[in-house]
Amino acid sequence: MRLRNPGGIANAIATTNQVKGQLGNASVHGNNPAERADAFLTWCDNWATSQLGNHFQPSESVFAEIAESYHRIGALPLGSMPIRQANGMLNREFKDWDARLDRILEDLAAMATFLGHPGHLVVLDTSALMEGVFFADFDWHELDVSLHDQPVRLIVLSLVTEELDELKRRPGERQRAQARRVLTTLWDLHRERPAAPAPLPKLSDVTIEVRLDSGWHHRMPNNDGEIIDQAVGLKELTGQAVILAAGDYTQLYRAAPAGLIAVLMPRPNEV
Repeated sequence: MRLRNPGGIANAIATTNQVKGQLGNASVHGNNPAERADAFLTWCDNWATSQLGNHFQPSESVFAEIAESYHRIGALPLGSMPIRQANGMLNREFKDWDARLDRILEDLAAMATFLGHPGHLVVLDTSALMEGVFFADFDWHELDVSLHDQPVRLIVLSLVTEELDELKRRPGERQRAQARRVLTTLWDLHRERPAAPAPLPKLSDVTIEVRLDSGWHHRMPNNDGEIIDQAVGLKELTGQAVILAAGDYTQLYRAAPAGLIAVLMPRPNEV
């Protein structure tokens, strides 16, 4: 999920816990379905939408889900429904939102962990891994002047690993071999902890990690645009400059207008 303000994770966690607490209060409010439904609708208006809206971008899917829940409960014909059936529906709504808020808190905790690791962020486009110098052999401090004498964090989006997995099955032995080599090396470095920064064997101050999609994330229909959008999201999250390394100019032309530092990955014969 995207925050309105970089560095506002602690406040977002505190607010989400308050929203979760108020949800619990609403779930036991009143003695009949009408009172409980009204308490839920009040929670949607006064807590879920307004309070979460102070911390998260309005485009986040959680707000669409709040609106759907609001209209679903608001449209219940409580006057003609059996009390047991009405309470059953309300209980499911309260339970579902308690689980959704837990997911938000998990995402925020993961963001806080992400921010706790040092290094200048370099997001790797699929083309950088396929066309450029092999990532484990390249001196990443030479990619851009801003990386000289600085720790570097290489970010591989989960979408990129999926594209690599597709490429290893396509015709063309060179492409298949390169995709397999990248995926195998990534697996050897991370094993069961892909999201943890792993130092490269030849450069201890350069780490690489896989950025997994959160449960709330909805991808853009275009993969290239999605990679740019996620890189911009990291820039917003950290409040720092983010480099996008790509092996083709198409992505560079997309990245620069989006506020990213666009850098062409050198080919093996260029170093």
